[in-house]
Amino acid sequence: MATDLGLDFPVLSDSSMEVIGRYWMKGAGMPMADMGYVVIDRAGRVRMRKIDRMFGEHIGEIVQTLKEAA
Repeated sequence: MATDLGLDFPVLSDSSMEVIGRYWMKGAGMPMADMGYVVIDRAGRVRMRKIDRMFGEHIGEIVQTLKEAA
């Protein structure tokens, strides 16, 4: 996805769930992450955190938040 969008910053895949837990992205009643995303700006501030199982349909909102955080 990062390559397809031409992103020039790291995108995390967190198989240990350490970061998932830190940013409260664990699924309710599930031993795994829920679908969603966290956008963190260069200063380390969380700009958006959202559990969103249909995030593919909201890519415009995500991209806009990424642009604003840059």
